[in-house]
Amino acid sequence: MSLNQLTAHQLSDLLAKGEVTSEQVLLDTLDRIEEMEAKVNAFITVFREQALQQARQVDDRRRRGEQLGPLAGVPLPVKDNICV
Repeated sequence: MSLNQLTAHQLSDLLAKGEVTSEQVLLDTLDRIEEMEAKVNAFITVFREQALQQARQVDDRRRRGEQLGPLAGVPLPVKDNICV
């Protein structure tokens, strides 16, 4: 099963245990978006570079042992009808 098929709870557990990184989860998610976008047309904009930068920051913080929220590193899409 690929990472993009897991629930947020499952991803959170894997991230907390260090079994995957935020960057790995994000890259898998971005690959799935790229694979399906032409068919589903779900996104107007994907901020790939900004998302990768944020995922790497979360990974760095996790490596330093910082306290992180349960969803830190779990990708979250934001509907395009919200002003970003």
